[in-house]
Amino acid sequence: MFKVLIIDDEDPARRAIRALGAWDQWGFTTIIEAWNGQMGLDLLAEHRPELVFVDMRMPLLSGVEFLEKARELVPEAKYIVISGYNDFQYTHSAIQAGALDYLLKPIKKQELNTALQKVADKLAHEREHFNRMREEMIFQNISSPLLKEKIFTSIIEQNGRFHQMKELASLIEPAAGGNFYYAIVMMVLNMSDICGTKFAGDLPACYFALSNAINELLEPLGKAFSFKSGRDDQEMVIVLTANQPLAVQTARNELQLVIRRLRETFGVEAMAAMGSEPITLSGLDAAYQSAKTLMLQADLLRHEDVQVKASPSDTHAERPSVWKHKDLLIHALETGSAIYAENVIYEMFSALKSSGSFTIDDLLKTESELRLIGEQIVSHPGRFFDFGEHGDKFDRLFAYPVMSFDVFVKLTTTWLMELFQAEWAHRKPKDKVNIEQIKSYIDTNYYEDLSIAFFTEKYYLSKEHLTRLFKQKYGYGLYEYILKVRMERAKELLADSQLKIQLVCEKVGYNDSNYFSKAFKKYVGVSPQDYRSRV
Repeated sequence: MFKVLIIDDEDPARRAIRALGAWDQWGFTTIIEAWNGQMGLDLLAEHRPELVFVDMRMPLLSGVEFLEKARELVPEAKYIVISGYNDFQYTHSAIQAGALDYLLKPIKKQELNTALQKVADKLAHEREHFNRMREEMIFQNISSPLLKEKIFTSIIEQNGRFHQMKELASLIEPAAGGNFYYAIVMMVLNMSDICGTKFAGDLPACYFALSNAINELLEPLGKAFSFKSGRDDQEMVIVLTANQPLAVQTARNELQLVIRRLRETFGVEAMAAMGSEPITLSGLDAAYQSAKTLMLQADLLRHEDVQVKASPSDTHAERPSVWKHKDLLIHALETGSAIYAENVIYEMFSALKSSGSFTIDDLLKTESELRLIGEQIVSHPGRFFDFGEHGDKFDRLFAYPVMSFDVFVKLTTTWLMELFQAEWAHRKPKDKVNIEQIKSYIDTNYYEDLSIAFFTEKYYLSKEHLTRLFKQKYGYGLYEYILKVRMERAKELLADSQLKIQLVCEKVGYNDSNYFSKAFKKYVGVSPQDYRSRV
């Protein structure tokens, strides 16, 4: 545990000290030797021993000179002077230089071990004093909210070592028993508005005021310490210490009162969740996760502002997805009708509301789906502008993603309609759908590898919408008309007996003569060869 440095130019003296000392008894585990003063200084700086024996008369550097330099280099070490002369001047010089004791040669076992005990007792006393001072300093610092917040955050997020330190754990936990811990999660739905309007955008001041108010309002339940979650800007975490287990209804009533007072004072719209079972400090992380899960299960349609349960529910109704409305949204975009688009969006949110349940977890997942849908419906080939600007706006609108259902509907509707309006504004007149142009293109280029995808990308239409428009005007589906034009042209070409059937096949857009023959026979009723023989 302690290290010893012996400095003496006489080898027998060094061996005697080694042999006579009860080193293990007094906790000295490492012995280092030097045979002159300069070597002793070098080893002192390298090993920083707790105890140093130094001879008063040595070459290169005397004992007094060594002590003067050593006291500057390692002042906390204990120094014992050894000498072959019983001279008061030597003794006085050693004491003046900071020596703890003075031993005469030849070294006597009892005197040596008495000195060792004296040094060991002094070192133990100093270590005890240091530890006590350190604990007092930690205790003073633990009262700092910032440090306490870091410790609790470390515990609930399981990402640090604060809670593994015995000194800190003993300071966080009350000295007396009979205390019970609860973890509470409070979600502030309008955190952005509150911090922006009530505190002029000063986020630290906003969180500080809310924390103090929550701590004070929860005093009827126990001692509360609240702080902003390190992972969610809308989430306040509250560690509540009560003297006795809390009744579920009592906890629910007090939390509802806290939320009501916060609304009256700051305009806060909040929801809270707490596990009903008390835990010890070591279980705080699990209690937080349980409260967080309860919060995510809070139903925004039922306005459940407080959840106090033993554990989160394992069952939850299937989340209504907005994915099934994607095609309708695309169709609304294609029609160019703002009224129709608004109706499609209204029906989408009506379907969500009619499901009877829409939790915070549902909200977060739906927001992700909507952003992806928005990106997909405007990023298809043939779209006219980049999604980036509108994606950035979505991210700004939902930077604080938890909100009431009505606010969510309002923000999303506004964003989608702005997205549609931007697309409609960017469409060029020549790119707007013109069914006659499509027919004319087919009449002229029937021999090309034509597909509906070619026209849907060019005119920004869905397959179903384009087919419907074409059939309304001409009475044929798009593929039907392409087939009609090709077969009528094939009939004209077959009338020329000089043209081989393979060449006729290629001239009307077919690469496979067998496939052409089957298509021709299905359309005309006879094979190309029979048709030629008849004409």
